[in-house]
Amino acid sequence: MSAFTLKVAAIIGMTCNHVANVFSGAFAGCDPWGAPALLVLYALGGMTFPVMAFLVSEGYAHTSNVRRYAKRLLVFALVSQVPFSLLWGLVGNVMFTLLAGLGILYARDHCKSTGAFATCFCLALGISSFCDWPVIGPLMIFLFHELRGQGARGVMLTTLVPLASTGVPALANILTGGSFPSYSLAGTTALFTSWCELGYACVGFLFAAAFITRYRGRRGRPLKWFFYAYYPAHLLVIAAAAYLIL
Repeated sequence: MSAFTLKVAAIIGMTCNHVANVFSGAFAGCDPWGAPALLVLYALGGMTFPVMAFLVSEGYAHTSNVRRYAKRLLVFALVSQVPFSLLWGLVGNVMFTLLAGLGILYARDHCKSTGAFATCFCLALGISSFCDWPVIGPLMIFLFHELRGQGARGVMLTTLVPLASTGVPALANILTGGSFPSYSLAGTTALFTSWCELGYACVGFLFAAAFITRYRGRRGRPLKWFFYAYYPAHLLVIAAAAYLIL
């Protein structure tokens, strides 16, 4: 697979995930197909962030100008924040998380001491805690970079991080019948939320790992600006649809 193909997979999954998040109540109330459709959307949505995290690590390794790369992420993070906040309130969007991960990689190669790098690392994780994919997101970017020489093994080890943090609690809740807090499925039962979380993790993350291991370092079609612009544009469309429908 090329980077272009991975980006297409990421935006398909991202769109499915955001539609599921925003319209979960509407889907859950549409029997008999609503609940299965919601499960499928979440399962596809799970492949988004691991692919995005991997592409940031690859982008850092191949970019000729890290500062320009960081500025692009910052500009689109700021542009995307308004439509993102219309949907999910005062939470930083995922572009800020990707920027925090990029900062960790830059600090790793430029900090002159372990203490300085540890400080930057913790600061980046702290900033991400106010954003989408908090803490685990920048950590995945760092692991993808550190383990990039280990091929499929490195990809699977990195994917275990979100799989354990999301999939294991969801599975435990399903087995025990307890509650599993999640903002993503307001209006649905806690147990059904857990099934969606499990599909998001087990299906989505493993799909992402399978796609990433097939990546061969090719760039593919040069539609960089399309992928950057798609993020705020699709959020704005979803926010407008939610205003009209919900």
